[in-house]
Amino acid sequence: MRQELPAWLGGFFTSGPSSDPQNKETAWRVVDNGEGANNPPDQASGLLFGPNVRAAERCATTPNGPPLVTLPPRGNIQVRP
Repeated sequence: MRQELPAWLGGFFTSGPSSDPQNKETAWRVVDNGEGANNPPDQASGLLFGPNVRAAERCATTPNGPPLVTLPPRGNIQVRP
């Protein structure tokens, strides 16, 4: 059984309804729980965006939260250390 591998991903909206200046940055958290029948499903948070989201800061500091949800059985996140 593989140890869980968490990661933060961040980026910028460049078009669409969330591309105005106050909502440009976005971030979300994922956890790779390994593969195989003996490992729990991978997890991901909802997408965070808004004036208080600092994508680079979240990626650098890797805070806990927001809450994670379990991905469907076919979901497969792969975090490479």
